[in-house]
Amino acid sequence: MLKLALSLAFPAAGMVLAALAQVGLTALWPGIRMVPFGAVSIDSYLVVLLAVGLCFLAGCWTRRNVPTSIGAACALIAPLLWLMTLIKGTLMAATGQILWFRPLVLFTLFTAFAPLVAVGLGLALSSLTAAKNCQ
Repeated sequence: MLKLALSLAFPAAGMVLAALAQVGLTALWPGIRMVPFGAVSIDSYLVVLLAVGLCFLAGCWTRRNVPTSIGAACALIAPLLWLMTLIKGTLMAATGQILWFRPLVLFTLFTAFAPLVAVGLGLALSSLTAAKNCQ
């Protein structure tokens, strides 16, 4: 039961730690917000990359320690909630028609899907390497 709770908590903790790292980075170096890269500043990309890495590790940990479908489902709960929250926020913020191919909307969608994809890849790739080691 503890491992199921940890498989639920690790992806959520990864996303929270990535957000806190962005806050810490901008506190240490406020000028990073002035470095544009596409639609947003470079620190936003760094936080997404950190969240992807931590969620990937959480998915790998879950597959190795809780190799059941219940463990995988627990690991996917927090990224699914994150996805639903960002999609709902994007849809609710729109007063009219949403321009889906605007750079900021595309970045928001990428940010929404990234942790879910990372946990899924962590689960999938960890099971592939485990199967390869057993042969």
